[in-house]
Amino acid sequence: MKRKSFFNIVCAAAAFLIFLSLPACGGGDGGGEAADSGEGTTGTGDFEIKYNELRLPYSKSDTLDPFKAESAMNRSIVPLLYDGLFSVNKKYEPVPLVAEKYTLDGTELTVTLSGGIVFSDGVYISSDDVAYSFDCAKKSAAYGGRLKNFEKSVRINSGTIIFKLYKKDKYAASCLDFPIVKQGTVQENYKTLSKVKPPTGSGRYVFTDGSSPSLAVNNSRMGSFWPVISNMRLVSVSDSAALFYSLEIGNISFAFDDLSGGRYKRANAESAEYKMNNMVYLGFNAENASLGSPTVRRAIEQAIDRLDIVETGFQGHASQAFSPFNPEWFAAADGDFTFKGDVKNSIKALEAAGFDKINTYGIRNDGSKSLTFKMIVNKENDFKLAAAKLIAASLSKADIHVSVSALSPKDFVEAYDALDFDMYLGEVSLTANMSLAPFFTGSLSSGIYSKSAEEAYFSFASGETTISEYAAAFRKESPFIPLCFRKGVVASSRNLIGATGAWAGDIYGNIEEWRFE
Repeated sequence: MKRKSFFNIVCAAAAFLIFLSLPACGGGDGGGEAADSGEGTTGTGDFEIKYNELRLPYSKSDTLDPFKAESAMNRSIVPLLYDGLFSVNKKYEPVPLVAEKYTLDGTELTVTLSGGIVFSDGVYISSDDVAYSFDCAKKSAAYGGRLKNFEKSVRINSGTIIFKLYKKDKYAASCLDFPIVKQGTVQENYKTLSKVKPPTGSGRYVFTDGSSPSLAVNNSRMGSFWPVISNMRLVSVSDSAALFYSLEIGNISFAFDDLSGGRYKRANAESAEYKMNNMVYLGFNAENASLGSPTVRRAIEQAIDRLDIVETGFQGHASQAFSPFNPEWFAAADGDFTFKGDVKNSIKALEAAGFDKINTYGIRNDGSKSLTFKMIVNKENDFKLAAAKLIAASLSKADIHVSVSALSPKDFVEAYDALDFDMYLGEVSLTANMSLAPFFTGSLSSGIYSKSAEEAYFSFASGETTISEYAAAFRKESPFIPLCFRKGVVASSRNLIGATGAWAGDIYGNIEEWRFE
């Protein structure tokens, strides 16, 4: 897909998250005029609502600088203001934007820029801007995770740049969706985030600050971008928990809730579910003598009812995961992830491993070790707390006892860091290249000691083995158990047409099609 149709694809992929799933649905504030503007107004406090005026949520206490923005709502607006070298589509494939093409040779990823692309001020984009943006992105919380395997960039000429990788990764180009900004325009000195002005970009829209913040179509944009609605207001929503309420009373026209808070409240609006790249999984502490055995871990997976977790625990706001890769990923289409859990098979496997005795408490054991474990979970996330209890109930059918320890987010982190658990219910927002490196060499590696699983993953990522071969190696070791991929919910005013047709990676991906009835 070429640049002229980039608005159908995503410019941002999620960075790695800690597994607590705290509320992150963001906030917003107002400015901009709809092309097919209003048929009357109604007062709501210090501003007036114009019917048929597009109003998007943002946080005025945050910034729209893509490298410093902290709120989910402001980060969601970033793809409207900036282009990456590539965007990522619904299958997590890299699609050229500022880049024309790339080649990958070992640990060198060479990118050739498209000619003739300019920033909103009319200045042409060069490899100097790309190198500058890469350095900003690598240092940022929003993009640093996906660029962890990138050592540095080397400018070859104004239209060519090479990215050096630490390890081979045949899917590395999907990580090059960080925003390209004009060299020297990122504000370095500031007192508060709200005072940080966005750097110059080349995106579909430009930001206008002031008493009525707004977005307007970027007139310098190359290629065809002719949205039905060319201007929109940004309306500040200070409490992200009130996002859907703001939609229902007409303060905003559109809202997205990633449901990371673990609760769902139905909105009186047009709505749709978006699949996300957030994997919920069961992690183990391999220091536990029983859980150090791959046989026991595989038997535990056999006993778990994923469908129950999805339908009951997450109230349908998730899809089952039988591998550590998002089933929507284009590379996953070549893999064989067939798996059918069965409690009877779980019991047979445990008995074959010597756990063929049941004590007076009804707990399976091998004469010296009992299969009794403590699972920690974030008690403030209703979805996960329900899922943890369902897992414990499923395992009890195989005579495995699990006590669920529901902890505050702070206590959860402390217990995790101290390895004070046998199991934990975790979550990670995978990067677009589906990197599992954090499980083996990074922040999610606590309790996982599987050299063969680590070697198998990096062999696959480098292109030495197929995804099916890796799937078999992963299941043999089962260093952790993928359970499901979460979904978020998007909602829009009932008279706004087309606003629920994009995807979680770029919730404004089809904004050029949005229109009012």
